[in-house]
Amino acid sequence: MLNLIFFIFVGLVLNYLTVFFYEKYKLNHSKYSSSHQTHIGQIPRTGGISLYILFFMLSIYQVLISKDFFLVSIALAFIPALIVSIREDLFLNVSPIKRLLAIVFSSSLLVVFSGINLNDIQTPLIDSLLNSKLGLTLFTIFFLTALTNSFNVIDGLNGLCSLTFIAINVSSLIISWYVQDLWALKISIILIFFPLSFLVFNFPYARFFLGDSGAYFLGFISTSILIKIASSNIFLPKWLFILALSYPFFEIIFSVIRKVILGRSPFYPDREHMHIIMYDHSKNLFGDTKRINPISTIFLIPIWGLPTYFVYCNLYGGIPIFNLISFYLFFYLFYYLFIRLHLIENKLK
Repeated sequence: MLNLIFFIFVGLVLNYLTVFFYEKYKLNHSKYSSSHQTHIGQIPRTGGISLYILFFMLSIYQVLISKDFFLVSIALAFIPALIVSIREDLFLNVSPIKRLLAIVFSSSLLVVFSGINLNDIQTPLIDSLLNSKLGLTLFTIFFLTALTNSFNVIDGLNGLCSLTFIAINVSSLIISWYVQDLWALKISIILIFFPLSFLVFNFPYARFFLGDSGAYFLGFISTSILIKIASSNIFLPKWLFILALSYPFFEIIFSVIRKVILGRSPFYPDREHMHIIMYDHSKNLFGDTKRINPISTIFLIPIWGLPTYFVYCNLYGGIPIFNLISFYLFFYLFYYLFIRLHLIENKLK
């Protein structure tokens, strides 16, 4: 416990120094401007750097005390994506396709060298593709890449991505307690506290952001850990891990489908994501003030927090997993359409 407190303190120091040097010396990168922006002014997008340094320190500590190399494997495999995404955070000159290729490369490194995989998805079409080792590896790389990218899709409100990360790791904690996987239990507890030092400077009011590097890294960590738990406990239904990742999972799916239907590129952002719609809705309710950003994150608790409760219900309440996923899907779509229609109605008045 003392070790965990120490690493939280180190994280606070790293994040404070980032904010201090930026504000004191105006160490600015390219000015950020986007159609899906939900903040006012220029705020540094360098939270991913301090998070990576803290995670790397944690991973080395795990190697030293327990000869556990999985966390350090995550840190090392992520380096290609880290380099590309930090450049984007600082200079805003890296295309989405290049960032995606970097994530594919990082995902490939981790899957190939750590041996983690997703098999027995309990879906005939997918399982038929997983009969070969190559198919199994490619599917796991695809899954890890997609979910890593999905965290960048949902990153747009103060605290939203970090709180989603915490909720997913609470789900990991529930799963690992159920199967008595002591390694996963310990790692889940560490990761629940891991982003707290960043949240202090990001929620409710942001002094700096995760940036692409931080959002990708949180997605890479949480998805890798869940795949690792799935690989070690093959009797658990793989859909349980989809349930834990429901919010980023469905957000990336609907984002791609929506853009393809509308004839837009899936690689570029728009203002039709759940969190941006909620932000616009909150702006209509409360006016254009800095409070609406954290308020929007709070309003989205049913979206990012409900999957954790559903994981518990499946394991301890005996409710069938597909019923829970179907209910969440219905709730997600209802939430999305209700807010969207309410915004349209306000614009017509």
